[in-house]
Amino acid sequence: MKNSRIGTDSTKKFPDACVGRIKAFREELKTDRYTQIAVIITFIAAFLRFFHLDFNSLWLDEAVTYNIAQNSFIGIWKTTAGGEFNPPLFNWIEHLISFVGTSEWALRFIPALLGTLTVFLFYWIGREYGSRGVGIIAAAFLATSPFHIMWSQDARAYTTMLFFLSLAFLFYGKAIDKNDCVNWLIFGFFSALAFWTHFYALIIVAVLFLFSPYLLSAAKGGIGVLRNTFYALILFFILTLPLIVVMIDLFILRTGSSPTYGIQGLDVITYSLLDLAGFNIIALVVLAVLFFSGVWYMILRNRKIAALTLGTVIIAFLVSMFLSYRMPMEPRYLIILLPFLFLGIGYSSCTFSKYVKKETVLMVLLIFAVLLNASTLEGYYTSYTKDDLRTLSQEIHGFSQNNDIIVLMPAYMTQPFNYYYDAKKDGTTVVGASSTDDLMKIFSKKGNSRILFIISESDLPAADPQGTTIAWIKEKAVPIGRFMGYIILIAA
Repeated sequence: MKNSRIGTDSTKKFPDACVGRIKAFREELKTDRYTQIAVIITFIAAFLRFFHLDFNSLWLDEAVTYNIAQNSFIGIWKTTAGGEFNPPLFNWIEHLISFVGTSEWALRFIPALLGTLTVFLFYWIGREYGSRGVGIIAAAFLATSPFHIMWSQDARAYTTMLFFLSLAFLFYGKAIDKNDCVNWLIFGFFSALAFWTHFYALIIVAVLFLFSPYLLSAAKGGIGVLRNTFYALILFFILTLPLIVVMIDLFILRTGSSPTYGIQGLDVITYSLLDLAGFNIIALVVLAVLFFSGVWYMILRNRKIAALTLGTVIIAFLVSMFLSYRMPMEPRYLIILLPFLFLGIGYSSCTFSKYVKKETVLMVLLIFAVLLNASTLEGYYTSYTKDDLRTLSQEIHGFSQNNDIIVLMPAYMTQPFNYYYDAKKDGTTVVGASSTDDLMKIFSKKGNSRILFIISESDLPAADPQGTTIAWIKEKAVPIGRFMGYIILIAA
């Protein structure tokens, strides 16, 4: 399934094989220019992911991560089982990080670190499923991907899940290649970790298991050739059984009513691809051309890899389109497709190498990977891409008075606001409201206090689709300003 391998004889014991692979990698790092280039690309990726790591303030979902991570390990699990539609592994990791610090930088450290390491994993994936040149191009385009950089600088589970999923995909290739028990079990183990990090990883894991009979069809042994695959499936099931039970309950709860936000239908494909391309139409067109040219080369040379790559992308989009009518759908969930999309892009180097010298093609594509995203990255690093709750809290601090009641709408916006705002210092009270009933209760207890309303223009429509709450506020309060998507009103 690949042109070259790092490692030792698969008949050696596992510890000896690991030691042998480490020694082989050290030697390769000294002599192999492709590996050296991959390391340089990874260092560039590290700079891009750690640069300005705390520039943006925490947004809602990151504040949710912070608050959940303050619980104990058992408390985090109870939060998941109680309705938090995210597995607990990333929150457990953030809980451990919180002993070191809870700043924006500390909360985003693990996503940035694992996002960086994923770049080198893409080089290995390219080698496993193609060649070293394929791996170099896949790693380079991921290293400069604005989409991946942004989520590597976000205290959520997406790049952590992608890291484990990429490891699973890497060992899946080795397992298909050798069909040995060790690689299949490692694939099952990392698949379980990916699932424990984010439920959406299950789509890719399921597709890989479904494709395994087809990819192993040329091997001798009849149904027995799938024995090790079954072992991996059993291991995955054992490791994830408690979470599967919780996921089913959460899925029933999540799909109990129509989604009030997110994308639906064909928009899942359109907006996801735009997001993956950094909302740059030119970049999207270029990446699409590179991907399909790479897939075309796969079809000509290895149809099984082509079927796996294209089939996974198509199935994931179809499943996402179906789910979009049952639950809120966001483009970031499709981060699971990056190993397959960038594998196809990496294969484009093989297509062009038929007409131009291989080294020239690789150099041009490496430069192209940088230039394609340069303008988008410049804008990303110089302007806020998330709600600036940090500055908003400072504005309220300068404006608020003792005994003021500060009402955040919707109610969940209190989480990122309270991360920055010190109510005790100002002598104020911060509460949340999402309905007119909430507001009437607040008004009934306000006494002589002023009430400041901070309304998120993007979030309130999802919590109050009929608009009755905002209409009620306009009758009771007067607007005094607008700040980066937030309306501020006051009621005496």
